[in-house]
Amino acid sequence: GGGGQPQILVLNAGEAEIKGGELEIRALPIPSLELGASLGVVNARYTEFDDPSNAFATDRRVLATPNYTMNYFFSYTLPLGSSGDLRLHTEWAHRGESGTEVVDTEVLRKGKNGELGAQLTWALGDGKTELMLFGPNLLKREHIVNGVSLASSLGHAYRFFNAPRTYGIEIRRAF
Repeated sequence: GGGGQPQILVLNAGEAEIKGGELEIRALPIPSLELGASLGVVNARYTEFDDPSNAFATDRRVLATPNYTMNYFFSYTLPLGSSGDLRLHTEWAHRGESGTEVVDTEVLRKGKNGELGAQLTWALGDGKTELMLFGPNLLKREHIVNGVSLASSLGHAYRFFNAPRTYGIEIRRAF
C-alpha cells in the first residue's frame, strides 16, 4: 500500500484449462548404453480470473508452465568386475518460456532456456556405496527462475536467476 511500502496482492485464479501431451523415447542400442529423449507440449491458460484491477484478465497463462519442454540424455555404464560399475550420465534439459507472475510482465518472464548437466558415478562392488562427481549447468547459462514485481508500490521488480555452473562430490551409502 501507501507510504512506499511493498505490496504483494494474492488473487483467486478461478478456473484454468490445461491441454497437452508428452512423448518419451528410450533406446538401448547396446547393453551398456542408454539414450533417451522426451518432448512435452502444454497450453495452460486461466479461463476465469478474479482481478479487481483488470476486468480483462480472463485469458492469462498459468504460472511457471512452459509451453514446451525437451530433454535428451546419454548414459553409459562400464562394468569394472568386482570393483563395481562406472556410469557416465549427461543430460540436456530445455524449457520454453513461462511466467513467474499472473500479470506476466516482460521483465519477469522466463525466456526459453536450456542447461547441460553430467554425472560420473562409481558404484562400488559392495552394492551399497556410490561415489559421484556431478556438475549442473556446465555451459554456465543464466536465466530467470523466479521474480517478484513491486512495480505498483516501489516501482521495480526483483529477479532471481538459476544457479551458476557448479561441481560437487556426493557419497551415498545404503544401510
